[in-house]
Amino acid sequence: RELTDIFDIQDEIAEKVTHALRLLLISKGEKTPIVSHKTNSLEAFDLYLKGKNHLDRRFNTAGAIECLQKAIDLDSSFGDAYNTLAFAHIYHLLISNFNPMEGYNTAQILLNKASSVMGPNAESMSLRAVLDFYHRHDYAGGFEGFERALILDPLHAETYRMKAYMHQLVGERSEAIENARRAVELDPLSINTKLSFWDIQCKMGVGMDAKIGYEDLKTMGVSEALLNEILGQYYWAIGNLKEAAVCYSRVGEPPTNLNLQTVSQFVFQAKHGDRSIAEAQILRLKSKEDSTYLKPGYLAVILFYLGEFESSKKYIANAERDND
Repeated sequence: RELTDIFDIQDEIAEKVTHALRLLLISKGEKTPIVSHKTNSLEAFDLYLKGKNHLDRRFNTAGAIECLQKAIDLDSSFGDAYNTLAFAHIYHLLISNFNPMEGYNTAQILLNKASSVMGPNAESMSLRAVLDFYHRHDYAGGFEGFERALILDPLHAETYRMKAYMHQLVGERSEAIENARRAVELDPLSINTKLSFWDIQCKMGVGMDAKIGYEDLKTMGVSEALLNEILGQYYWAIGNLKEAAVCYSRVGEPPTNLNLQTVSQFVFQAKHGDRSIAEAQILRLKSKEDSTYLKPGYLAVILFYLGEFESSKKYIANAERDND
């Protein structure tokens, strides 16, 4: 076929896969999935795939945002791109020093736009549930949002994946692992679901050979710095501080800014490693004169482990003020 037939081919493949899943899952008493909203622009679709690839591998979140925004600029009715861009902004908030109010507001606007062009859809509902958790701290509302998404589309892997993290956040270990495993079952080819399943198990120190998961995800192109950070959390969770120290020593040079992927390294150094290195890094970050947003919650955790309790309280207050 001609290149311009790519969307017809994609729809045919998706229809066959969906039909096979439908037959399998109907036999188990489950409802059928909902078709996503695509684009007729080859260029927009290519940019969408590039952005999603960046995002799935957690390698270049800023690049993902740039690609997805360009895709929307080319096709303002590209619903999947709006949802994925909203997720990129939310994730970028968690790993960077992006101001939370601006980022969450941007995500909300994008989700509203996705709903306006797609109608009610599980992806938008699930991402709003994530906002309920991280931004509004409405845990009950967040879980209700996930349940509404699963009523709408009980085969939506991303809903299970995101819901798994929320269970992990509130300490519900078995529910977190169950939902992460379900996401992999529904989307076994997704790097995103595999990474999240491994990440959640590592954080809890349960369930698998962590090194095998590390090597598998590394071959898929996931950021090695992120993999080392997650593997370090696994060894820390099971009490193997020697291996944890090795992992954290491989994360890379001290960051320019404080973010989620490096905060555990700082805490580890403060508790079990070279305290002087952790203290030097904190002093450098606290004395920065540029306009980079330093996430106060992360800094509060590190200062707490360094024994600077009054400073920690101050940054906790700042986090509450910024709703971060």
